Amino acid sequence: MSRLLRRSVVMLLLLLVSIPATAEEWRWDGVSRVVAVGDVHGAYEELVSILSQAGLIDPQMQWAGGETHLVSMGDLVDRGARSRDVLELFMALQPAAEAAGGKVHVVLGNHEAMQLSGELEYVSAEEFASYADAEDPARREAAYQRFLSHGGVADGDQAKADFAARFPPGYFGHQTMFAPDGHYGSWILQRPVAIVINGSLFVHGGVSDDLAVADLTALNARLSGDLAGYASAWATLRDTGVLNEATPFSERPAIAETAAGRERGSPGQRGAPRERGPQCGRRVGVAPLDDVTHQLARRAALGVLGRRDDRVAIGVIEILFDQRRQRAG
Repeated sequence: MSRLLRRSVVMLLLLLVSIPATAEEWRWDGVSRVVAVGDVHGAYEELVSILSQAGLIDPQMQWAGGETHLVSMGDLVDRGARSRDVLELFMALQPAAEAAGGKVHVVLGNHEAMQLSGELEYVSAEEFASYADAEDPARREAAYQRFLSHGGVADGDQAKADFAARFPPGYFGHQTMFAPDGHYGSWILQRPVAIVINGSLFVHGGVSDDLAVADLTALNARLSGDLAGYASAWATLRDTGVLNEATPFSERPAIAETAAGRERGSPGQRGAPRERGPQCGRRVGVAPLDDVTHQLARRAALGVLGRRDDRVAIGVIEILFDQRRQRAG
């Protein structure tokens, strides 16, 4: 097995065992004050204003809320230019609130899930630019060479301009930070989908009728595990060349399954769709798809997004991804 595949498998296992497993972590009673904040979407200044007026932070941006429980309803990122600052603020406030007897909760929104799954249509150029310091020039150059190769275009000013338009400065730094083992990706993967405080359920976007929410431990572990699985499979298949940054979200399952079936010497179980362009990957990539990668693809990219044939898959799609249908979530 290649080093890349070994690293991906180990990363997935670490992510799965890191998911909190006790129900008490998702239920709190007797909380004297609860402050809930809706979709922030990178509006850092407005968030600071709200928290200040609520008495939760002081002028030095330190926790001042005592035993208050602050709940973010998700969608911290996208649209606004300062999503990274929003994330850093919540990450800094969590341990400070804990030390004071309070709590800062962040439940998953669909836009956090989209960051890990590579759906970046709502990320602005300004937001990408904030990740320029995390971008490896060698990785950007390698991506540019793949862009030329897959597109069949010659190097030149126009090609560079087209590449920069598709992948603005900071794009690959953002990708690194939101990888399953990245600074923000690993933190997001440990956030719950739902919590209960004083008997009230806090969840982003509503609850599917197909899910029983009485057992919050099972709900959060299963949905977080599926998101971790998808994110790991997406990263693996992208890094091995089966998929690339330009592969449309909706086409990934079919392409992954076709590639897996081709590598194993058999057609994909759902048929072999006709290749539709460079995003389909005419070669398997720098590493062959062995059984481990095939299972990652089937478990995550296919099982969760391709078939929707179990309660976990339904829950992930409806709770984390459903607002994509409305184009306004």
